[in-house]
Amino acid sequence: MHNLKVKVTNIYIDIAFGNRLFYAHVPIEDIDPSSLEITKIPKIYGIGLRYDLKGNVIFNTRFGEGVRFKQLSKNKYHSVVAKNNQELYESLQKVLNNSPDLNTKNCYSKIDD
Repeated sequence: MHNLKVKVTNIYIDIAFGNRLFYAHVPIEDIDPSSLEITKIPKIYGIGLRYDLKGNVIFNTRFGEGVRFKQLSKNKYHSVVAKNNQELYESLQKVLNNSPDLNTKNCYSKIDD
């Protein structure tokens, strides 16, 4: 079974399967705030770590809606489908909109799926 872990701090978002065999570590400053959205991920992509035809990354353990954001340095999107997408969305929105002090590592959200 898939084990997805997502951690949002005011410095980065970590998305990992299992013991970090497959993961993404994205600095918060590298996320385009205007790209943050909740969107439906097509079933055709399946479950697990997937890349779409444009090179965008999808982390999912279930079908349905997920949180999507653009990584500026790579000009690619990351999509995460977890059991609590709303919490993930709100945590990212809070970090991106409030411009917290980047010298601290406050953990805003930890989601295990």
